[in-house]
Order: sequence, then C-alpha cells, then structure tokens
Amino acid sequence: MYVESETGVSGIQLELKYTGNYDVSIRSEGCASEEFDYFKAYNDDNTVAFVGVVSLMPTTNGEAVQGMEAGRHRVAVIRVKGNEVLALEVKEVVLSDGYGFSVEPVKILGLEEAVKKPKFFALYQNIPNPFSSNTLIKYAIPKDVDVEIAVYNVVGQRVRTLVNGRQKAGYRAIEWDGRNDAGRRVSPGVYFVKMTAGKFNATRKLTLLR
Repeated sequence: MYVESETGVSGIQLELKYTGNYDVSIRSEGCASEEFDYFKAYNDDNTVAFVGVVSLMPTTNGEAVQGMEAGRHRVAVIRVKGNEVLALEVKEVVLSDGYGFSVEPVKILGLEEAVKKPKFFALYQNIPNPFSSNTLIKYAIPKDVDVEIAVYNVVGQRVRTLVNGRQKAGYRAIEWDGRNDAGRRVSPGVYFVKMTAGKFNATRKLTLLR
C-alpha cells in the first residue's frame, strides 16, 4: 500500500474494507513505516486498518516534527491468500503534516498485486457497484498484449475509452470517474465496460447513481 502526497507527512491513518473470505496479513518490513516511532496494524471483520506516527518527539519553538518527505512512499505490505484478486475500498484516510494539520493525499495507491503472472485473462466486476463518483475496474492479462477497455451506454454507444494500447502481463486496474471522453459527467444509469485483449472479450455491467 502506497501513499503519495505533495507535502510532507508525519502521521497516517487508513481504513480499508474488503468482501469475501481471504487470509490477510499486514507487515511493515521494507516499508517507510518500519522506521516510524509508532505503527499499529489491525485486521478483523473484513477491515484492514493501520495507524502510524513518524516521530513521537514533540514540536518545540513552533518547528515541525519529523515527517516523510513529499512524494510516494510504501507504508505497508498487505499479503492475501484467496482465489481472486482482492479489491480493497478505502473507507477513511487521514494524513497529517509536521504541524499536526490534515493534508490531502494526491493518491492512495491500492494493493500491490502479486508478482506472479495470472494464468488467464479476466475482467473483474467493478468495485464499488453501484457507484456515484469513481469505481475501480480490475483485470488480468497473462501475456503481453494489446488491450482495449471502454465504457458503453445501453444503446451500444462508446462513452469512454479507458485503456487502448500494448500492456505487459500482470494484474492491473483502471478507474472510471463517470465522465465521457469529453470530460463531462454522464447521466445516471446502466453502462457496460468491455475488455478486448487478443482473442479475449469480456463485458461487465456498471450502475452509476446520482
């Protein structure tokens, strides 16, 4: 799990939800959080959460406490055993700067997929579904191939092209923000996401709410 911020971060709290039966474990070895003065992970009731503080030294004379520099940092490794690629939904994220003020992350980058290549092509159901703002579409490609993923309305008109080009084998994901290729919000309703990769074709139904 990575966080990316344009400002320095001294503290972090994340809560994520998942569905299904998985064996999930969390560790900080090899991550930025391994050097935190405090890091606590929690996993129960389909919830993954962790909180960390870079430095517990109090600020003096108005100076900021120690923090991670602005940029991208791996803060935890989430290991999963199950039959499918796990979809994590971010429920809460709080980042604080060196003065204790909340800062907005540029990105919360999701589960680092297994290094092992998938055995089959797959287009997974989007998460969440239905959705009102953004939804995550995960897919798998077992070999390097030209991939096209596009969203269509119920009359078959192409609304948005999400992926169009050569991609390397692996587990991948793309977000759709409910906008068309012109950047305008589309009307609520039922849409379809179609994936074509070589001879593989698959379609999933998406429901966009207001």
